[in-house]
Amino acid sequence: PGNVKVRAWTRPGNYKTVIMLDGMRAQYDYSGWEINTNVQEMVKSGVNVVEPIGGPASFYTDWNAPSNFNGQQRRYMWECVIQNRLAPALRQKGFKGKGGKYAIMGVSMGGNAALVLGAQNRQHFDRAGSLSGYNFLSAPGMRTALRLAMLDVDPKPWNIDAMWGPPWSIRWFQNDPFWNIGLMRGMKVFVGSGNGLFGRYNALPNVFDDLFKGSTLEVLALAQRKAFEVAAFTQGINLTTYDANGTH
Repeated sequence: PGNVKVRAWTRPGNYKTVIMLDGMRAQYDYSGWEINTNVQEMVKSGVNVVEPIGGPASFYTDWNAPSNFNGQQRRYMWECVIQNRLAPALRQKGFKGKGGKYAIMGVSMGGNAALVLGAQNRQHFDRAGSLSGYNFLSAPGMRTALRLAMLDVDPKPWNIDAMWGPPWSIRWFQNDPFWNIGLMRGMKVFVGSGNGLFGRYNALPNVFDDLFKGSTLEVLALAQRKAFEVAAFTQGINLTTYDANGTH
Protein backbone atom coordinates (compact mmCIF):
# COMPACT_ATOMS: atom_id res chain seq x y z
CA PRO A 1 0.00 0.00 0.00
CA GLY A 2 1.10 3.55 -0.67
CA ASN A 3 3.89 4.98 -2.79
CA VAL A 4 7.63 4.54 -2.33
CA LYS A 5 10.11 7.21 -3.34
CA VAL A 6 13.10 5.94 -5.32
CA ARG A 7 16.18 7.93 -6.34
CA ALA A 8 18.38 6.61 -9.11
CA TRP A 9 21.59 7.53 -10.94
CA THR A 10 22.19 6.25 -14.43
CA ARG A 11 24.28 7.03 -17.47
CA PRO A 12 23.86 6.00 -21.11
CA GLY A 13 25.82 2.85 -21.81
CA ASN A 14 25.85 1.58 -18.24
CA TYR A 15 25.45 -2.19 -18.32
CA LYS A 16 24.84 -3.09 -14.66
CA THR A 17 22.41 -1.94 -11.96
CA VAL A 18 22.57 -2.26 -8.18
CA ILE A 19 19.72 -1.67 -5.72
CA MET A 20 21.12 -0.24 -2.45
CA LEU A 21 19.14 -0.86 0.75
CA ASP A 22 19.47 1.42 3.78
CA GLY A 23 20.09 0.70 7.46
CA MET A 24 17.73 0.55 10.42
CA ARG A 25 17.51 4.34 10.81
CA ALA A 26 16.46 4.96 7.22
CA GLN A 27 14.93 8.38 6.56
CA TYR A 28 12.07 9.42 4.27
CA ASP A 29 13.88 12.26 2.49
CA TYR A 30 17.10 10.64 1.24
CA SER A 31 18.80 7.28 1.53
CA GLY A 32 21.67 7.00 3.99
CA TRP A 33 23.80 5.93 1.01
CA GLU A 34 23.30 9.35 -0.55
CA ILE A 35 23.70 11.24 2.74
CA ASN A 36 26.80 9.47 4.03
CA THR A 37 28.63 8.05 1.01
CA ASN A 38 29.56 8.79 -2.58
CA VAL A 39 28.03 5.56 -3.91
CA GLN A 40 26.42 7.54 -6.75
CA GLU A 41 29.90 7.83 -8.27
CA MET A 42 29.51 4.19 -9.34
CA VAL A 43 27.71 5.47 -12.44
CA LYS A 44 31.15 6.45 -13.75
CA SER A 45 32.14 2.76 -13.62
CA GLY A 46 29.24 1.46 -15.66
CA VAL A 47 26.88 0.71 -12.76
CA ASN A 48 23.47 2.34 -12.32
CA VAL A 49 22.59 3.03 -8.67
CA VAL A 50 19.02 2.71 -7.37
CA GLU A 51 18.05 3.74 -3.82
CA PRO A 52 14.58 3.03 -2.36
CA ILE A 53 13.82 5.68 0.28
CA GLY A 54 12.32 5.10 3.74
CA GLY A 55 11.45 2.03 5.77
CA PRO A 56 13.11 2.58 9.17
CA ALA A 57 13.27 -0.69 11.15
CA SER A 58 11.51 -2.46 8.27
CA PHE A 59 14.14 -5.10 7.38
CA TYR A 60 12.77 -4.62 3.85
CA THR A 61 10.26 -7.39 4.42
CA ASP A 62 6.49 -7.88 4.43
CA TRP A 63 5.32 -7.47 8.01
CA ASN A 64 2.53 -9.54 9.53
CA ALA A 65 0.81 -6.42 10.89
CA PRO A 66 1.46 -2.73 11.61
CA SER A 67 3.67 -2.00 14.62
CA ASN A 68 1.17 -1.32 17.41
CA PHE A 69 3.78 0.16 19.77
CA ASN A 70 4.21 3.36 17.75
CA GLY A 71 0.83 3.63 16.03
CA GLN A 72 1.95 2.60 12.55
CA GLN A 73 -1.09 2.96 10.28
CA ARG A 74 -0.26 0.38 7.58
CA ARG A 75 1.92 -2.67 7.68
CA TYR A 76 5.21 -2.64 5.83
CA MET A 77 5.20 -4.43 2.47
CA TRP A 78 8.80 -3.94 1.37
CA GLU A 79 9.27 -7.40 -0.08
CA CYS A 80 6.32 -6.69 -2.34
CA VAL A 81 7.79 -3.31 -3.28
CA ILE A 82 11.19 -4.65 -4.30
CA GLN A 83 10.31 -7.93 -6.01
CA ASN A 84 6.90 -7.09 -7.48
CA ARG A 85 7.18 -3.38 -8.26
CA LEU A 86 10.73 -2.03 -8.27
CA ALA A 87 12.55 -4.72 -10.26
CA PRO A 88 9.90 -4.85 -13.04
CA ALA A 89 9.78 -1.02 -13.14
CA LEU A 90 13.55 -0.86 -13.66
CA ARG A 91 13.25 -3.21 -16.63
CA GLN A 92 10.45 -1.10 -18.10
CA LYS A 93 12.59 2.01 -17.76
CA GLY A 94 15.54 0.37 -19.51
CA PHE A 95 17.90 -0.16 -16.56
CA LYS A 96 20.45 -2.70 -17.74
CA GLY A 97 21.62 -5.79 -15.87
CA LYS A 98 23.92 -8.63 -16.76
CA GLY A 99 21.72 -11.30 -18.31
CA GLY A 100 18.73 -9.12 -17.50
CA LYS A 101 19.33 -9.45 -13.75
CA TYR A 102 20.38 -6.93 -11.12
CA ALA A 103 22.54 -6.76 -8.01
CA ILE A 104 21.11 -5.96 -4.57
CA MET A 105 23.19 -4.82 -1.60
CA GLY A 106 22.50 -3.30 1.80
CA VAL A 107 24.02 -2.10 5.05
CA SER A 108 23.05 -3.35 8.53
CA MET A 109 19.40 -4.49 8.35
CA GLY A 110 19.56 -3.86 4.60
CA GLY A 111 22.48 -6.27 4.32
CA ASN A 112 20.75 -9.38 5.58
CA ALA A 113 17.61 -8.31 3.71
CA ALA A 114 19.57 -8.04 0.45
CA LEU A 115 20.88 -11.60 0.81
CA VAL A 116 17.40 -13.02 1.44
CA LEU A 117 15.71 -10.99 -1.31
CA GLY A 118 18.44 -11.95 -3.75
CA ALA A 119 18.35 -15.65 -2.87
CA GLN A 120 14.56 -15.88 -3.03
CA ASN A 121 14.15 -13.87 -6.24
CA ARG A 122 16.66 -15.31 -8.65
CA GLN A 123 14.45 -14.19 -11.54
CA HIS A 124 15.50 -10.62 -10.67
CA PHE A 125 18.93 -10.92 -9.02
CA ASP A 126 22.16 -12.75 -9.76
CA ARG A 127 24.35 -11.13 -7.08
CA ALA A 128 23.82 -9.89 -3.54
CA GLY A 129 25.88 -8.17 -0.87
CA SER A 130 25.70 -7.59 2.87
CA LEU A 131 27.72 -4.85 4.56
CA SER A 132 27.71 -5.22 8.36
CA GLY A 133 24.47 -7.16 8.07
CA TYR A 134 23.10 -9.73 10.51
CA ASN A 135 23.37 -12.91 8.54
CA PHE A 136 22.42 -15.47 11.22
CA LEU A 137 19.19 -14.12 12.71
CA SER A 138 18.23 -17.40 14.36
CA ALA A 139 21.44 -17.53 16.43
CA PRO A 140 20.89 -17.73 20.22
CA GLY A 141 20.04 -14.34 21.69
CA MET A 142 19.81 -12.62 18.31
CA ARG A 143 16.06 -12.11 18.35
CA THR A 144 16.27 -10.46 21.76
CA ALA A 145 19.09 -8.21 20.55
CA LEU A 146 17.03 -7.10 17.55
CA ARG A 147 13.98 -6.57 19.77
CA LEU A 148 15.96 -4.17 21.96
CA ALA A 149 17.53 -2.38 18.99
CA MET A 150 14.16 -1.71 17.36
CA LEU A 151 12.82 -0.10 20.53
CA ASP A 152 15.32 2.73 19.91
CA VAL A 153 14.52 3.53 16.25
CA ASP A 154 12.41 6.59 15.41
CA PRO A 155 9.44 6.76 15.35
CA LYS A 156 10.01 4.59 18.40
CA PRO A 157 9.36 2.06 19.69
CA TRP A 158 8.83 -0.65 17.06
CA ASN A 159 7.18 -3.95 17.99
CA ILE A 160 9.30 -6.66 16.38
CA ASP A 161 6.57 -9.27 16.94
CA ALA A 162 4.50 -7.44 14.31
CA MET A 163 7.21 -8.18 11.74
CA TRP A 164 7.66 -11.97 11.57
CA GLY A 165 5.58 -12.99 14.56
CA PRO A 166 6.84 -14.48 17.84
CA PRO A 167 10.40 -15.88 18.07
CA TRP A 168 9.26 -19.43 17.24
CA SER A 169 7.50 -18.40 14.01
CA ILE A 170 8.71 -20.10 10.81
CA ARG A 171 9.03 -16.64 9.21
CA TRP A 172 12.15 -15.98 11.29
CA PHE A 173 13.87 -18.85 9.50
CA GLN A 174 12.44 -17.91 6.12
CA ASN A 175 14.03 -14.45 6.43
CA ASP A 176 17.36 -15.60 7.88
CA PRO A 177 20.25 -15.49 5.35
CA PHE A 178 21.82 -18.45 7.15
CA TRP A 179 18.85 -20.66 6.25
CA ASN A 180 18.75 -19.37 2.66
CA ILE A 181 22.34 -20.25 1.77
CA GLY A 182 21.26 -23.19 -0.37
CA LEU A 183 19.29 -20.81 -2.59
CA MET A 184 22.43 -18.77 -3.29
CA ARG A 185 24.17 -21.43 -5.34
CA GLY A 186 25.37 -19.87 -8.58
CA MET A 187 25.03 -16.30 -7.30
CA LYS A 188 27.87 -13.90 -6.64
CA VAL A 189 27.66 -13.20 -2.90
CA PHE A 190 29.61 -10.48 -1.07
CA VAL A 191 29.76 -10.17 2.73
CA GLY A 192 31.87 -7.84 4.83
CA SER A 193 32.04 -6.08 8.15
CA GLY A 194 34.19 -4.02 10.43
CA ASN A 195 35.85 -5.46 13.51
CA GLY A 196 34.39 -3.09 16.10
CA LEU A 197 37.66 -1.18 16.55
CA PHE A 198 37.84 2.53 15.88
CA GLY A 199 38.84 3.36 12.32
CA ARG A 200 39.60 6.52 10.40
CA TYR A 201 35.92 7.51 10.12
CA ASN A 202 35.20 7.50 13.87
CA ALA A 203 34.82 11.19 14.76
CA LEU A 204 35.48 12.58 18.24
CA PRO A 205 31.94 13.97 18.82
CA ASN A 206 30.51 10.47 18.30
CA VAL A 207 32.87 8.56 20.60
CA PHE A 208 30.19 7.64 23.16
CA ASP A 209 27.76 6.20 20.61
CA ASP A 210 30.56 4.62 18.60
CA LEU A 211 31.97 2.86 21.64
CA PHE A 212 28.84 1.70 23.44
CA LYS A 213 26.60 1.12 20.45
CA GLY A 214 28.70 1.05 17.30
CA SER A 215 31.41 -1.28 18.56
CA THR A 216 28.92 -3.69 20.13
CA LEU A 217 26.77 -3.84 17.00
CA GLU A 218 29.75 -4.33 14.70
CA VAL A 219 31.31 -7.11 16.78
CA LEU A 220 27.93 -8.84 16.58
CA ALA A 221 27.82 -8.31 12.80
CA LEU A 222 31.36 -9.71 12.54
CA ALA A 223 30.46 -12.84 14.52
CA GLN A 224 27.33 -13.34 12.41
CA ARG A 225 29.32 -12.91 9.22
CA LYS A 226 31.90 -15.50 10.28
CA ALA A 227 29.16 -18.04 11.07
CA PHE A 228 27.59 -17.35 7.68
CA GLU A 229 30.94 -17.82 5.94
CA VAL A 230 31.52 -21.20 7.58
CA ALA A 231 28.03 -22.40 6.64
CA ALA A 232 28.47 -21.20 3.07
CA PHE A 233 31.86 -22.91 2.78
CA THR A 234 30.47 -26.24 3.96
CA GLN A 235 27.73 -26.00 1.30
CA GLY A 236 30.12 -25.08 -1.50
CA ILE A 237 28.90 -21.48 -1.91
CA ASN A 238 31.66 -19.11 -3.02
CA LEU A 239 31.80 -15.78 -1.20
CA THR A 240 33.75 -12.57 -1.62
CA THR A 241 34.59 -11.21 1.84
CA TYR A 242 36.36 -8.26 3.43
CA ASP A 243 37.42 -7.03 6.87
CA ALA A 244 38.09 -3.48 7.98
CA ASN A 245 38.65 -1.37 11.07
CA GLY A 246 35.44 0.37 12.05
CA THR A 247 32.31 0.41 14.17
CA HIS A 248 28.69 0.08 13.11
